[in-house]
Amino acid sequence: MNVREVICSRSSVRCFKDVKVSRDVVIEMLNIVRFAPSSKNAQPWRIIVVENEDIKKRIADASYGQEWIASASMILVFLGDMEAYLREDLFSAFQTLVDLGIVNLRGNDLINYISKCSDGEVKLARLLNCILNVAVIIDHLTLLAVDYGLATCWVRKFNASKVRSILNIPDKYVIVALLPLGYSEVKPLSKNRLSVDDIVIKWL
Repeated sequence: MNVREVICSRSSVRCFKDVKVSRDVVIEMLNIVRFAPSSKNAQPWRIIVVENEDIKKRIADASYGQEWIASASMILVFLGDMEAYLREDLFSAFQTLVDLGIVNLRGNDLINYISKCSDGEVKLARLLNCILNVAVIIDHLTLLAVDYGLATCWVRKFNASKVRSILNIPDKYVIVALLPLGYSEVKPLSKNRLSVDDIVIKWL
């Protein structure tokens, strides 16, 4: 498949065949998607690959009734390393937080403000950077999976503290998303998409 076909045919799947995905295939895929871009080339993504049936079931149980998650061949748990970014690497994240009114900028010099801001504000900016950058590699993997004849589904509804406990995840990692991976049991349904006129709000 070419890139255009992959993008247009990708769909979220919540029903998987009882067929194992080869670990070699997953390693091959991860070896490709690790070239995803990240700000400052920090590559903050870390991944836990869950194949164990009991652990998959426990993760599904911690995902508010989404039992189908356990039917996937494996669950890729995407983490963001909160220590990947230094304070001086957080300008774009802080810019967003200021724009949203989450961080109250005292004065107009954002660079100077970042050098003196609180640990809580730094943590919030690192969290935003991690989520944005890890999302990139997740999306790369969802597209690559299509080319490999595999199906995925982003899962963001889960009890993070329970998943953290199940997998014994250190505090320095934020859990960004769960990505069940396997062979689809159903033909993905096409979805309505906004038109270009809907998504482009200005041509200047």
